[in-house]
Amino acid sequence: MRKPFAVLAAAMLALMWACLVVPAGIAHADDDNRTQTLIAVAGFPRDNVADTGDSFGVTPTVKDELYNVLAGKQCSISSSDASVARVEGSTVTAVGIGSADIVFEYAGDEAYRPCTYTVPLDVYGGQLQSGGFTAHILSAPSGGEPGTCKINVIAADAVAGNGSVVVPSSMADSDSANYTVTQVGYLIGTGSSLVSSGAAATMTSLAIPACVERLDNRAFRGCTALTSVAIANNSRLQAIDNGAFQDCTALETINVPACTMLKSIGDYAFYRCGTLSSIAFPDGLETIGSYAFSRCSSLTSIVIPASVTELSRKASWSEMGAFYLCSSLESVVIESGSKLEAMPYAFYQCTRLASLQLGEGIKNISCSAFYNCSALTEVTIPASVETMSLRNNPGNANPYYGADAAFGACSTLQSVTIAAGSKLTKAQELGIPVIDEAAFLEMIK
Repeated sequence: MRKPFAVLAAAMLALMWACLVVPAGIAHADDDNRTQTLIAVAGFPRDNVADTGDSFGVTPTVKDELYNVLAGKQCSISSSDASVARVEGSTVTAVGIGSADIVFEYAGDEAYRPCTYTVPLDVYGGQLQSGGFTAHILSAPSGGEPGTCKINVIAADAVAGNGSVVVPSSMADSDSANYTVTQVGYLIGTGSSLVSSGAAATMTSLAIPACVERLDNRAFRGCTALTSVAIANNSRLQAIDNGAFQDCTALETINVPACTMLKSIGDYAFYRCGTLSSIAFPDGLETIGSYAFSRCSSLTSIVIPASVTELSRKASWSEMGAFYLCSSLESVVIESGSKLEAMPYAFYQCTRLASLQLGEGIKNISCSAFYNCSALTEVTIPASVETMSLRNNPGNANPYYGADAAFGACSTLQSVTIAAGSKLTKAQELGIPVIDEAAFLEMIK
């Protein structure tokens, strides 16, 4: 099943240019002078989500490059998986649980180029409701095993008098068939949030059962009264997705170490959780996304397990790293034996960071990883480091200075030790020799 943010992105693109393709058996030169075309589609259910049995009519419209409707131009319509969605004429019927692409194709003619447009459709198996929780069925019971479901609405009446919410481990349908809760996260088509406004304002604690495997995008975003999250021991949780606890401004504790199967923490997962003072990560964690803990202004120390391979790999000058602007962060330890391959902008402007322990095994100290960590006075570069970003600032004669330098603007950095046997022979991108510690320190002058 596609992640909700991917479905949302596809929906937002519904009226944009379709990808221009050449039908099989027909070739056109690169200098094809025919007018480009696009396809706009109307009639899909909200955010491209349906339940089995739902039918809806779709209306494709072919337009030219100036968005003028081309009257009389017809599209063929097909489904990538007829067991999930069946197409008859211009009617789409959801027939089975899963995901399918509904494909619209215009063949083109002597005046207009061909084009194709694909709309993703996610099909669920119906709804379950109990005690203020609403879920969509992900899979049906089979062979004596329960089905699976995803909780996508938590209403105000799911909140107990003391402010607690206990996510159920299973839900049942009208025939008493059971479905294990494996995912928690809002279904885009049901609204803008998993948690209703009434629940978000009163929920102070949250308990998540061991059977949940994924906390989906923006699952508990903006639950401003939430102070604690308890995840059951032996949890099967594998992913805390993008924005799952974003803007939970009162959140103080979450027992992530209970999630021994956790592999990824997504972009913005705990963004602006300003009262979260500590968090421990389980061994086995592999990725921590961009902005994942950015602006968590109460965090004071972090230990990155050796299993982590990526800290904000997608980060750039416009999308900062995992711990960007953690204004109280004083200590960072990256465990020895680290598999870390990239950490661009990871600790950018953590201005109180004074203690940094980089574990052997790190291969790359990426672009602006510790930029403006202005309390840092000493650092040891492990022998395993092969590349380090010391990109030159245009117009600056000093090749060891620049806004992209890994330790750029670390104005109090005075002591650098490059471990014996170092593999660090040149600066990333420019091929500048790194001869000794003194040369290294030149980059922050």
